[in-house]
This record gives sequence, C-alpha cells and structure tokens, in this order.
Amino acid sequence: MSGICDFVREAAFKVSEKSKLVKINNEALSKLVSELKDQPNKLEYTDWADCDFHYFDANEPESVVDYIFVIDALNFCFWPHTWEYCDLGTSLKNILLKDKKAFKPANLIQLSFENFKKDFFAGIDFPLIQERFRIIKEVATECLKNFDGEFSNIIKKANYSAQEVTILFILQLFI
Repeated sequence: MSGICDFVREAAFKVSEKSKLVKINNEALSKLVSELKDQPNKLEYTDWADCDFHYFDANEPESVVDYIFVIDALNFCFWPHTWEYCDLGTSLKNILLKDKKAFKPANLIQLSFENFKKDFFAGIDFPLIQERFRIIKEVATECLKNFDGEFSNIIKKANYSAQEVTILFILQLFI
C-alpha cells in the first residue's frame, strides 16, 4: 500500500522528468550518497531552535505549532526572487514575537490581503502571493471547521505522527 510520501516522490519524479530548466544530476547525487555513507558524521545536525530564523518558545509550544503550519503552507516556489526561506521564517517569527496568537486560525481568517503582503512578505510582490494568501485562508478555515480552531489538535488527532498529520489534513481539504 502506498502512502502520501510515495505520492510526493512520484509527483516530484514526474516534474523533474519534464522540467526544462532544472535537472537532477544523478552522478553528483550518487557521489554525495557515497560520501555520506562512508562518512556519516559529515552531515551536521542543526536543531530547529538553533536556527535564528525559526520561531521557538519552549513556554509556548502551541505558538510554535502555529508557526510551523503557517510556514509550511507558505513554503513553496521562491523563484525568481532573491527572498528565501530564511527571510520568510524571520518575517513570520517577528510577527509571533509581537503577538503569540497571530497565527491562530481565527486570526488568520480575519487577515486582509494588504496586511498579509505587508506583514508576511515585507510588502514585496512575491511570486504567487495571491495563491499563498488563498492557501492560508483555506488552511485556517479547515482548521476552524474540523479541529476546533487549533493546529495542535491536528497533531493530537494524528497521534503525533508527521505523516499522519499530512494525510489527515490533506484529506480534510479534499473531502
């Protein structure tokens, strides 16, 4: 039985096969795999909380969960822009440092496009910004409708499994 991760792998393979500007360098990938296999300590693990652009507050774990759901919903296709993941992470972190409840679904539903663009993306015309705004609204709506307005309830209902969270939430979006 295949799961959601298999679907993602298959879809990524199909996209990479048809892409014209980006290709996977299989030779370089094989070389990297060999190096990592021979030198497993070559990879350095960095904890989430050690990345200064991530939001982390051990005393407010629900706001960390809110941050993760929001950044995950917005983290796609940064091309062709110089703003990157760490910029988005910092922007979102700064919002939560001012207001720990900013990413509660009830608050995201009330967010205007103008404030979304200004606060989340520093007012820049970011690629697919309208789609990102639509997704944030959809994610917030589904969380309010199916999980009592708390992203943490999705995790609890999925028994703390990242794969089950993905499946559970995607099923809610498409049912």
